[in-house]
Amino acid sequence: MITNSPLIPSVKPTLDAIVALARDLVQADVVTIHLYDSRTSTFNLYSGVGAGREFGTPRKEGTSSYIVERGRPVITNNTLKHPQFRDNPFTRSRNVRSAAGFPLFVDDTVSGVLYINYHKPRQLTRARV
Repeated sequence: MITNSPLIPSVKPTLDAIVALARDLVQADVVTIHLYDSRTSTFNLYSGVGAGREFGTPRKEGTSSYIVERGRPVITNNTLKHPQFRDNPFTRSRNVRSAAGFPLFVDDTVSGVLYINYHKPRQLTRARV
């Protein structure tokens, strides 16, 4: 598992446990969490399992920002055809073919994004994941 942050170190083990549990529950290949600070409009903490080496902070024009702005999940059974995933550097470099990104809320504010990714195409629905 990978984490990095200038935030309180005690948050890291919790995020690591969440991504590991989510991966086991839905049998995903890759699960990641990016925490978002709405005060600074930045992503400042990452935890992931199955992602391999660490990658950069989510891009302003990327899928994470899209999910934060809209406050709704993005789910696709074919990342190669979905406008939010087809040109995504992470999706392409990790050979992700099915993906779901869910906003994480604290009160009414989006405070992060949870991703569930599969290397092979899968029929994903909100109910299933």
